[in-house]
Amino acid sequence: APCIGGPPGAVHLRSDLERKALAGVGQLERLPDSAYTAEAHSRVYAVLHDKAKMILAANHSVIVDAVYDAESDRDEIEAMAGTLGVPFRAFWLQADEHKLLARVAARHNDASDATPRVVQAQLGLHTGRLSPAWNSLNAGTSAEETLRSAKAAADFSPPRI
Repeated sequence: APCIGGPPGAVHLRSDLERKALAGVGQLERLPDSAYTAEAHSRVYAVLHDKAKMILAANHSVIVDAVYDAESDRDEIEAMAGTLGVPFRAFWLQADEHKLLARVAARHNDASDATPRVVQAQLGLHTGRLSPAWNSLNAGTSAEETLRSAKAAADFSPPRI
């Protein structure tokens, strides 16, 4: 986030944190499966969309950190940026199943409720097409290497005056 847009960088919105806020629980409290229904998903993505729109309208950059496994959700966030006339850069992060399962198993003190079962379910989803605005990145390497790949795929330099 700090390297996107002008100082102090982009606002970082996380679906995990928005879901916890909507449920009225602390960031590290585990939510029940009922918090992950299609209706709950729609509410979380609506909040992300609304907040992103307000941030962009205030002339700030924003990162919307969410799975975006539904083509319609990806199309909606991309269209919103287009309507506002702001550049849209999106990343579809990929890694092999073993790497993803190991990362989820190693998480502690994180807002994500993902478990190995959730990862396996997500890997089985048909996510539809990715528009050309979505850059597929290998996220099976280190966080630093993934960041380098993202920077190479899109220009995150601050605007020049």
